[in-house]
Amino acid sequence: MLPPIHASIPGMDSKPGAARFDPAPDGSPVLEVHGEIDVAAAGEFSDALTALIDTGAPLIVVDLAGVGFIDSSGLGALVVASQHAETTGAALTVRNAEGAVRRVFEVTGLLDTFGIDSPQS
Repeated sequence: MLPPIHASIPGMDSKPGAARFDPAPDGSPVLEVHGEIDVAAAGEFSDALTALIDTGAPLIVVDLAGVGFIDSSGLGALVVASQHAETTGAALTVRNAEGAVRRVFEVTGLLDTFGIDSPQS
């Protein structure tokens, strides 16, 4: 199991720990993100994703429950990270994309790419 790694991504929220890496119960690393993933934060978001992929874990989970906004630069970071994960034999999945964030994935056709399930009724 991977040890927890804590980091903040400036610009994503004013609170320390705006992004956290914690393992899921199965040991998969989870990046919990809070705030906005926009052009100001995309580079550091991308770096955080790359760091998780480079751990060698077979599955990387990005938890967007705390994200209220994502723009094309944030989506681009996820797409590039997903491609990088594939080259290492890993998978990258997104969970808890809700509201406006989920809508961005819908209109861009990326729901299936990131394994985003239908919202619960």
